[in-house]
Amino acid sequence: RDANYDADAKLGEIVARAAERKEKVIMPCFALGRAQLLVHRLSRLHGRGLLRGLNVYVDSPMAVHGIEALYRHPEYLADELKAAVQSGGAPLWFPELHYVLSKRESMAIDRMDHGGIILAGSGFMDAGPVLRHLEESIDREDCTVVLSGYQPEGGFAWKLQRGANRAQFNGKTRDVRAHTVRLEGLSGHADQDDLVKWFEGFAEKPARVLINHGVDGARHALAARLRDELGIECALPARDVPIEI
Repeated sequence: RDANYDADAKLGEIVARAAERKEKVIMPCFALGRAQLLVHRLSRLHGRGLLRGLNVYVDSPMAVHGIEALYRHPEYLADELKAAVQSGGAPLWFPELHYVLSKRESMAIDRMDHGGIILAGSGFMDAGPVLRHLEESIDREDCTVVLSGYQPEGGFAWKLQRGANRAQFNGKTRDVRAHTVRLEGLSGHADQDDLVKWFEGFAEKPARVLINHGVDGARHALAARLRDELGIECALPARDVPIEI
């Protein structure tokens, strides 16, 4: 990514365009972490007057619970946000924000024709309500799909990001007319160096680490570093291959 890339500025451009043209913006996101990060950034855009009345829908009960949990436990927030919550503020709220807690409410969003921003799971676009929102709107030119964070190679989002012009939902094919935008700089995942440093902090190193999440190349690379640098045995689980614990 370009060192001068400004994620807030890019998101501001996306939101300003949608507000001006009354467009629909669909943001696939993970319920814990990414959803709260996007809500906070959209709250800051509201503070700058960029939402211009554009409604934001959080279509994930788990994401809503995650937002509320941060108000109950501000000690897990960054210092600025923690101070805001402890002083009675609501940095993860703004008037245009709406919580969607039922399938009926979720389906109602698809019928809106006045524009709006939908945050819905899953982040990899392989399941969840975001697929229904995409099925309803991916063939609309007044729709923007915002992809943030890593996308697995070969997946739906990965193909969309690379210019796929058709998409299939429940056996039905839709032409892709929606505009796809890549939003960098929002990953909440620790990288390889961070993970190795985390393991270094253990007073007693684990006897074995199971590296289950991630593509094979990255899993093998992390396993090699943990073995060579810290002497930790690693196992890389594979489908249908049992591992004794």
